[in-house]
Amino acid sequence: MMGAKLRFFDATPVGRIMNRFSKDLESVDQELAPFADGFVVTTLACLVTIGVICAITPAFLLFTIFIAIVYSLVGVFYLNLSRDLKRFESITRSPIHQHFTETLVGVTTIRAYGDERRFLVQNLSKIDDNNRPFFFVWVNNRWLAFRTDMIGSFIVFLASALAVGYAAKIDSGLAGISLSFAVSFNQNAIWVLRLYANVEINMNSVERIQEYIKDTEQEPPAEIPENEPAPSWPQKGAIEVKDLSLRYASNLPRVIDTISFNIKPSEKIGVVGRTGAGKSTIITSFFRFVDPDSGYIKIDGVDITSIGLRRLRKSLTIIPQDPTLFNGTIRSNLDMYGEYADLQMFEALKRVNLISAAEYQQIIDGDGKFFNSAEQSTEENRNKFLDLDNPISENGGNLSQGERQLMCLARSLLKSPRVLMLDEATASIDYEADAMIQKTIREEFSSTTILTIAHRLKTIIDYDKILVLDAGKIKEFDHPYKLIVDKTSQFRDMCMDTGEFDDLVALAKQAFVDAKNK
Repeated sequence: MMGAKLRFFDATPVGRIMNRFSKDLESVDQELAPFADGFVVTTLACLVTIGVICAITPAFLLFTIFIAIVYSLVGVFYLNLSRDLKRFESITRSPIHQHFTETLVGVTTIRAYGDERRFLVQNLSKIDDNNRPFFFVWVNNRWLAFRTDMIGSFIVFLASALAVGYAAKIDSGLAGISLSFAVSFNQNAIWVLRLYANVEINMNSVERIQEYIKDTEQEPPAEIPENEPAPSWPQKGAIEVKDLSLRYASNLPRVIDTISFNIKPSEKIGVVGRTGAGKSTIITSFFRFVDPDSGYIKIDGVDITSIGLRRLRKSLTIIPQDPTLFNGTIRSNLDMYGEYADLQMFEALKRVNLISAAEYQQIIDGDGKFFNSAEQSTEENRNKFLDLDNPISENGGNLSQGERQLMCLARSLLKSPRVLMLDEATASIDYEADAMIQKTIREEFSSTTILTIAHRLKTIIDYDKILVLDAGKIKEFDHPYKLIVDKTSQFRDMCMDTGEFDDLVALAKQAFVDAKNK
């Protein structure tokens, strides 16, 4: 699962995956072997019982074939129904996991709208759907118990009648042994069927797990030693995209259709287009979440499909629209691999304005520690970023949206990347925080090649070039000022739709003049 392509997780509900990793794995690890062991033991007990009865009253052997046929017919009915009921139970458990996970993720929204009752009813309904096959499993067990009791009673009757018939040849002790074994046979026979059914039922879990093991399409190899690029790669950040086409699956249409463009080292490129134009797909293709259907992407002359995924993804940096933080501490979120010193992390936090210059200086003076002054001693006033061991909840739930985005930016600063991708990184924060982040990006990543998917055109209007996409094709690729003054340009139309056209023209012109004067 860890090596599965992202397409698998897009198409598979999380509840279905959780079901495989919880109940199905439990069935294989804890239930299958004991049931198989019990089946072997009870089968041997039944064979020994029949052997003892036949040894004492040989005529019983004639009825054994008839008894075996009757038991087989009962067993076939029981097994077929039990197997399908167990499959239904496994299938109906996945929606419970899925619904519960979705409810936990959206619990604040549910409470805000006062809609708890509806989600509670939905959860109970899914539990009922899961309990129905479980109930019928026990009904099926009662059906089996009644019929095996009838067959068992018939066996006891036969053993008794034959013991009477052989009275002249056997003594009372052997007759007693034959009858006692006949009585115990009934319990052993019913458990043979039940345990065999449980083995088959739990093989459903083996089948479901095996389906994921065999049929889950894997990502390309994490390491390709023979094609490993130089340790300093990428050094310049030059990007060449040639005849690139992308599709999410072989049976789906192309989302990117034969595009080509070149980016010089340290250039800042804004990517714009209507919804569904393929902006995010291009960004993800650099990390090989989607492999090219045709064409190639080269960074500093290295085809990204020729090197291992681990090296490729560690060499590039992305700041996504939804900031990605993990349950842990500020330290573990900034430096997941333990590669940087504390002062380097504090410096990164200062550069994104999460701690002030005065606080940073006090940390340096305190040899990597911050000492609270009197007015900062209360927990409410204390800056949480002054202690790298302060906790971060899952998805950064104890931070504001702007703080999460700045944390991701600080993490990127630590890596000093040569290629940086921003996927609408400021789409969900206010203008003030957006301006702060853009200022930091311009100052701190001046020598970095940047590709930015723009949510606000003002953030990319002073970039070196604008890439305009439409339905997976490149419509325009030039300096923003050249595009905005072209009355036939699609980018000009986008700028006019913002209501800030004059400001955008002025900013683009200033950036164009500054670039000319360099």
